[in-house]
Amino acid sequence: MRSRLSRDIRRQVLRDFGGVCAVCASPIVEVHHIKPKAEGGSDELGNLLALCARCHDVVTYTPNVFNVQAQLTLRNRAKRVLTSLDMVFKLLSSNEVNLAIREYYNSKLQEDLVTCGWYRRGVEILSQLLRQDNLGSGDLCRLTVSLAEMNFWEGKHRQAYGLLNKAGELLSEQDRHVRAQYHSIRGRVLNYLADDELLVDVGQKVDQREALEEYEKSSDYAQGEDEIATLHSNKSSALMSLGAVSDALEEAERGVVAAGNNPHGRETNLDRCASILRAEGDYDNALVAVEQSLLLSIDTAYLRGISYRMRSIGQSMLFLGEYRDAVFALNCSRLIGDMFGDPNTEWIASLELTLRQTIGEARYERIRWEIAQDFRKFLGSLGVNGRIA
Repeated sequence: MRSRLSRDIRRQVLRDFGGVCAVCASPIVEVHHIKPKAEGGSDELGNLLALCARCHDVVTYTPNVFNVQAQLTLRNRAKRVLTSLDMVFKLLSSNEVNLAIREYYNSKLQEDLVTCGWYRRGVEILSQLLRQDNLGSGDLCRLTVSLAEMNFWEGKHRQAYGLLNKAGELLSEQDRHVRAQYHSIRGRVLNYLADDELLVDVGQKVDQREALEEYEKSSDYAQGEDEIATLHSNKSSALMSLGAVSDALEEAERGVVAAGNNPHGRETNLDRCASILRAEGDYDNALVAVEQSLLLSIDTAYLRGISYRMRSIGQSMLFLGEYRDAVFALNCSRLIGDMFGDPNTEWIASLELTLRQTIGEARYERIRWEIAQDFRKFLGSLGVNGRIA
C-alpha cells in the first residue's frame, strides 16, 4: 500500500497545490512521495507532491523519466504557476486589470502554462483578461496572440488562425517581442493548416510556403537564445514539409548551435535533426539525436517534449526491429501524453497499428503483458500497488 500520511500533512499539501494535481491540474488528488519511503524518503513537505491517481501511477511507472530531479522541477513549477494564477485572479477581482496583465507576463505565466501543458487554464485566464473593458491596443494584441498560442497547443488550429487574423490588424503598433511571437505562432498554425479542407472551402487555402514566409518575418524580430533557436526549429519543419531535406537538416543543426545553453532550444532542434535523419532512413543516428533531446526534456520536466521524444524513439525502434523497446516507448508516449491532454494522438495510433501488423497481434500483446509484469515487480519492491495494466 502507498504510505499513509497524517491528516494535517495531507491537508497542507493539498493547500500548497490548490487542491489540484501538479501535472494535469485535475481536482481529485493523492499525495505522492518524490523520494519513496522505501528508499529513505521523508514526510517533509519538500518531498511531497499532489498528483491525481492517473498521474501518480505514471510517475511511479516510469522512474527513469520522472526521476527525483524531474519531480522536484514539476513541484516547484506547479507551485509557481498556481501562485501567479492566484495573484492574477485576485488583481482582476479588485479591478486592477493593468496590474493583472503585467503580473501575467512578468511572472512568465504564459511560458509556464505552455510548459506544464495547462492550456485550458491558459485559455481561461486569457479569455477573462480579454473580456475586460478599455483595453489598449497593445494589451489587446498581445493577449490575443497569447490566446492564439494556447489554442494552437491545444490542437485548435482554426481558432488560433482566426485569433491571429484579428491580432494582425493591430500588429504595426507592437514591440519586437510581440511581433516575433505573432509571426512564429502564425507560421506554426499555417504549417498545420496547409491544405485544410475547411479553409479550402472558404477560399483561404494556405501552404507551407506561407509558413516559411512567416518564420522569415519572425527572424527580423527574434531575440535571445530561446526565440532564435525556436525560429530555426520552425523553419526546419517548414523546409522539411516542402521537401528541402538538406536545407531542413542544416537549419536544425544551426538551431542546436544557436540554442547555446538553453535546454528547450537544444531539445527541439535535436528532435528536428532526428526526424529528418529518420525520414532519410538513418535510424541509428536519428536515435542518438532523439535520445539526447529526451534527456533535455526530462531535465526540464517538459511533458510534451518527453511524450513526443518517446514517440520518436518508438518509431526508430520499430524500424530497427527492436520491437519490445518500440512497444515500451510508444506506451510511455501515450501515458505521458494523456497527462497533459495531448491533442495529437493519431501518430501514436498509426505507429502502434504498424507495430501490430509487423509482429502480429499475439506477439504485440505478449510484449505488453511482459512489460506490465516487469513494472508490477518494480512497484512491488517499492511497496506500491500500481493500477496500470
